[in-house]
Amino acid sequence: MTVRELTDTIEQGETLKLISTAYTEIATAKLKKIRSLVLQNRLFLQDLSAVFLAVKQVATARKIPKSIQRKSKGTISLIITSNYHFYGNVNSNLIKFFIAHPLINSGQSDLIVIGQTAIKHLKDMHFPKPFIEVSLKKDYPDFSELNLLVEKTKDYNQVLIFFAKMKTVMVQQPSIVDITQSSYLKPTLRQAQGKEPLFIFEPELEKVLLFFESQVKNLLLAQTFLESELSRTASRLVSMDQAQSNADDFIMENKILLNAAKRSIQNERIIETFNAIHSSE
Repeated sequence: MTVRELTDTIEQGETLKLISTAYTEIATAKLKKIRSLVLQNRLFLQDLSAVFLAVKQVATARKIPKSIQRKSKGTISLIITSNYHFYGNVNSNLIKFFIAHPLINSGQSDLIVIGQTAIKHLKDMHFPKPFIEVSLKKDYPDFSELNLLVEKTKDYNQVLIFFAKMKTVMVQQPSIVDITQSSYLKPTLRQAQGKEPLFIFEPELEKVLLFFESQVKNLLLAQTFLESELSRTASRLVSMDQAQSNADDFIMENKILLNAAKRSIQNERIIETFNAIHSSE
């Protein structure tokens, strides 16, 4: 490569480094904001899930009418991916986890695929199971989009959410959660002994159960989207940091080549000058 070509290449590398630096700063600020929201809500919603489970156990023990307690359909599974790229391998790992799950393989669950990343991937691989496509305007749903998703799942006894969860900034783990708590619906020790669970409900149990089936499911689903956004942002931060490092290496390699090219030109000029002097003698 010529000196001019190497100089242009170095300028391109520096531009890419500036872009990756900007994305890193954006991802860092976004990560701090989302992480604060996730940690603020995570423990509360875990406790809320435990209460939801207790409500369902009592409703089952008291044989609440099927119109309230029992739904007409079995299981539906949702996978949450992004519409966009630049998130490292977090989406691809989640899709592999989703496809490999026995419930998905066996066809025992209806499917909702959220995000263009998973939709395109499953179509490209000719995924044999039918699924409902959902493309959000952004990676995080607005109020109406969230309500629409809850509406799509209201007739199912079990709603499973497949999503990426951040363990650390460096580690994003494919995860699954049952926002209906049906997976954990087992009789308590008191129920097994034929005793009434020690709960008092105000208002009556039917109204409490209906509230949990609508509003609380909405909150739990929103939390999985927030966890997904946190995981993707962390993955993007790591990817952009790696891109900066790669840009530095790229620039350094080309600067070495540029210096070598300049030395070569200087050497050629010295030789030409020496030959010219020698010829004049």
